[in-house]
Amino acid sequence: MGGPPNGLGGLYRTTNRGLTWTKINSLDRVTSCAISPTNSSEMYLTTETDGLWYTSNLSATTPTFSAVTSYPFRQPERVFFNPFNPNEIWITSFGNGLRVGNACGYSLSRTSGFFGASGGSGSFDLSTGNGCAWSVISNDSWIVMSSAPNGVGSGVIMFQVLENSSGRPRTGTISIAGQTFTVLQDSGLPDCIYMISPRSATVSNGGGSGMLNVFCADRCAWLAGSDVAWVTITSNGIGTGNGTLNYSVAPNSTGLSRNGRITVAGQVFTIKQK
Repeated sequence: MGGPPNGLGGLYRTTNRGLTWTKINSLDRVTSCAISPTNSSEMYLTTETDGLWYTSNLSATTPTFSAVTSYPFRQPERVFFNPFNPNEIWITSFGNGLRVGNACGYSLSRTSGFFGASGGSGSFDLSTGNGCAWSVISNDSWIVMSSAPNGVGSGVIMFQVLENSSGRPRTGTISIAGQTFTVLQDSGLPDCIYMISPRSATVSNGGGSGMLNVFCADRCAWLAGSDVAWVTITSNGIGTGNGTLNYSVAPNSTGLSRNGRITVAGQVFTIKQK
């Protein structure tokens, strides 16, 4: 029965009892690997000299591996999942003992929301691994959670924002799985005046980044938004009083010039890309 070529580094796999082997990476001196029991596309592997590596597309013909920089030791020896908690990863290492890590990663679909003085309902998505537990809590009495306080795996987090009768904008937060969602609520003051500078920019077809300034009184809140997918606001798109807004422009491969807009509290910033 055939086997992988001798003397060559990397990781190999077979789908027909070892008759044919396929090389799926070229890392030197692979010592062990472990596939996630909850996601067959995820795998960790150890190398003798290049540390710990991870892939999330194991089923691909040539999976993409990236170094796990949070694991600081150079010579991990064995990696395996805790059979009683599939989100725990155990790693033995040469000279650095046994280490335990958590495979759960938590991320939010967005990190802030803007509401008028009358309040309203809102939601955002939480993404995490199967079997990963979390809890959510509002840190302010005027933000009321309307979804469950605890859960497992990915889900939609829902909340209500109460009416703001304080006469000033207010900022509150929701905490979930080590992440923070910020709520900015306007006061509805009728005499807020907003200005931006500059009011336009021209960007090359290779893309780029830029900045604009927002001017208003401290008691005035604002929300910024882009009207095209190729212009992304990279800073926080909400604020009160004077502030700075950062944005990025994607490369233009259409061969045609195009225009996009960022609107801040009714003020329009125009971007022209060649």
